[in-house]
Formats: sequence, structure tokens, C-alpha cells
Amino acid sequence: MKEIKTQAKTKTAFISHGAMNSPTPQWAKYMFRSVAVLTTIVAFWVAGTSLVQESYKVEIMLGLKSLDMLTFAFSKMFGIISDK
Repeated sequence: MKEIKTQAKTKTAFISHGAMNSPTPQWAKYMFRSVAVLTTIVAFWVAGTSLVQESYKVEIMLGLKSLDMLTFAFSKMFGIISDK
């Protein structure tokens, strides 16, 4: 008789015990990387431009880096869970 092997079903979970301990999906990694690159480019532009007042530069840069951390946290809340 032949052995029948079944593949485990996988699903993406959000904010569960299994999601936190599971590998991060590739799309979540790409989301974080693209947001991090874009906000870093904008932060460099804001720091080097004279179009934005000095008092606003600090607020803008803090907001951009806060967006980085928020996106990073969201990307880590997703996980791939394998049902065996």
C-alpha cells in the first residue's frame, strides 16, 4: 500500500499566542522594510532642507520614526501557524 501524505494547512494569525511564536510572513517583512526605507528617506530630506522650520523638524522626525516602530510592531504581530 502507498502512504498518503497530507500537507499541513497554514494560516496567518494575528495577535494570538501562536502568531507571536511563529515565523513572520514575507509580506509583513516587506511592509516593514518598505515603510522603514521611505520614512528614512523623508527624514533625511527634512533634516537637510531649509523649507521646514527647525522647530517642526524634530516633531516630523519623531513622527516618522514612531511610524517605523509601529509598523515593525504590527509586522511582528502576524505569524504563520501550521495546522498539523
